[in-house]
Amino acid sequence: GGVEALRDAFTAARRLGLRSTLYLCPYIIHETSTLVKTGQAQRWSTVHHDGSAKGRYTALGFYHPCPGCVEYQDYIAATVGRLLRETGADGIRLDAVGYYNHPCYNPAHHHRSPFNYNKWIGQMLSKVSKAAPAANPDALLLTEGVVDFYAQWFHGGLTQVYPSDVPPMRVAVAPYYRAWAYAPVGPVWGSISGLAGGGRTPEADRKWRCASSPVHDTLISGTVADEDVKATDPEIIA
Repeated sequence: GGVEALRDAFTAARRLGLRSTLYLCPYIIHETSTLVKTGQAQRWSTVHHDGSAKGRYTALGFYHPCPGCVEYQDYIAATVGRLLRETGADGIRLDAVGYYNHPCYNPAHHHRSPFNYNKWIGQMLSKVSKAAPAANPDALLLTEGVVDFYAQWFHGGLTQVYPSDVPPMRVAVAPYYRAWAYAPVGPVWGSISGLAGGGRTPEADRKWRCASSPVHDTLISGTVADEDVKATDPEIIA
């Protein structure tokens, strides 16, 4: 049903109190894409020191664009804005962003240094963070990898790692940047994410389900201390 059917589905989901996000992977362009036929994908590709442009998914028929290519950054930002406007989605996730750091020697990109990958990602996220609100002021912006300095532009990341405790980054930038976990996680991270908990042991899982409500705000907004605090109740060890 195309875009119209997708808009209808998102509207129906919203009536149920649900929200829907699309995801777009800015690291791959398939060989059947119009972008390849026009030569844009080749021009945007990450080029290695030896002049090759092969990457992790080349064997599957994908080109690997460089996030530091200004023309490609603008394309991604425009695409995110277009998708939000056309589909009525509540957010966008940039898939795989946060997991790579590739040098690029493509002379067409005019990089000041081939090693400014994090800077390039910041430029791309900055452009997306401006294009998205113009299409939907309430759009949720996520990457896949959870990276602290992304908090300048995005709301969080959707991670599938298996953490067992609070990552220091999460504490440092809370409450402005969230990690959405979609795999079995540790009990503390699970509580922060609003999930039941680690699920590694039923007893630990049960305890964290019971504790989730009263300790949730503390875990989200509590102050970090270097020394142990003393509870007023002697039976409570903090």
